[in-house]
Amino acid sequence: MAPRTVFGLTIYGDGTHLAEAVDSLLAQTSSDFAVLMVDDGSPDRRAEAIALDYAQRDPRITYWRHAERHGMIATWRDVAETARTRYTEAEFFAWVSDHDRWDARWLERMTQALDGAPEAVLAYPQTQLIDRDGGEVGKEPRTFDTSAI
Repeated sequence: MAPRTVFGLTIYGDGTHLAEAVDSLLAQTSSDFAVLMVDDGSPDRRAEAIALDYAQRDPRITYWRHAERHGMIATWRDVAETARTRYTEAEFFAWVSDHDRWDARWLERMTQALDGAPEAVLAYPQTQLIDRDGGEVGKEPRTFDTSAI
C-alpha cells in the first residue's frame, strides 16, 4: 500500500544534524509516510553512513547519492520526480531538509489542515529558525498567507 505522504529529504554536507532531522520525522504521530533521501554529492561520506544506517533499519526510508554535486534546485527536482514516479498514489509530498527538525504532530496537523480544505493545493507551517547548536534565532517565525491567491 502506498504511503499517504512522501518526504523528499535532501542532504548536502557532513550530516551534523541529519540524525536529529530523521529522528524527528520518524517520531511523527502519523506514520503513514515514506522518506526519500538523496545526497547531493557531499564531499565526505559521514552523511551517507548516517542515511544508510536509517535506510537499513526502517523500510519507509530509501537513500541514494549523486556521484557529483547537482545543486540544490536540481536535487529538489530529482527527489520530487522520484516521489511522483515511485509513489503514484501518494496524496501529499513535502520537501524536508537534513538540518531541520519537526514537531511530532507536524504531519498530523498538516494533513488535517489539508483534509479540512480540499480546495487547497499548499499548506505551509510556521517555522522557527534555529542556530547550528539548536538554539532559537531571535527572529519572528516565518509566515505565508496564500489565501487571496
